[in-house]
Amino acid sequence: MVTYYWVIGTNPNVTYGNGVDQGSTTLTTASTSLLSAGTTYYLGVFATTNCNNSSSGYTTSVSFTTNTSCTTPGNPVSINSFVTGQTTANLSWAPGNPPGSPAITYFWVIGTSSDVTYGNGVDEGSTSLTMASTSLLSAGITYYLRVYAITNCNNSSSGYATSASFTTNTDCIIPGTPVNVNASVTGQNSANLLGQQEIHQEVQQ
Repeated sequence: MVTYYWVIGTNPNVTYGNGVDQGSTTLTTASTSLLSAGTTYYLGVFATTNCNNSSSGYTTSVSFTTNTSCTTPGNPVSINSFVTGQTTANLSWAPGNPPGSPAITYFWVIGTSSDVTYGNGVDEGSTSLTMASTSLLSAGITYYLRVYAITNCNNSSSGYATSASFTTNTDCIIPGTPVNVNASVTGQNSANLLGQQEIHQEVQQ
């Protein structure tokens, strides 16, 4: 088996252990997120076989330069909350325009005010996806979902986008008392247990 060792530095003679980022893999691909904007780099790679740890020499890439500009994402759009119970809801949104670059993290927050801010909600979180869920709400309360986006190239952020208000459920169905409860002995230390739910149900307000 062959292991590839890669290293990135600002000169073509960079060696493993002295790069701005480096790693090893049995694949022929890797990625880095530790570079600086507007900087010229070189990638060097060598291979080692595990049969006797013999190594190839380095192969070095042509130079490459990271981007100097970073696009701040637009406000997220289509902010929606779908109530799924007394204390739960599914949350969703879509990227704004422009979507931002190169990778976006969305920060969501739920509060009882339409201008709730991150860090002050009844529930909140961050994700690289465009959906989340919450189970920390209270029954029969009106809430708002707000979302903003941050790009990781320079941590620039969009403004908030806010959902329409949504209200959690208040009704709760209490199950009826079980009926036809029976136990059928099957041995010295065993039995089969049977029961049915009563059809009648009450609704608690």
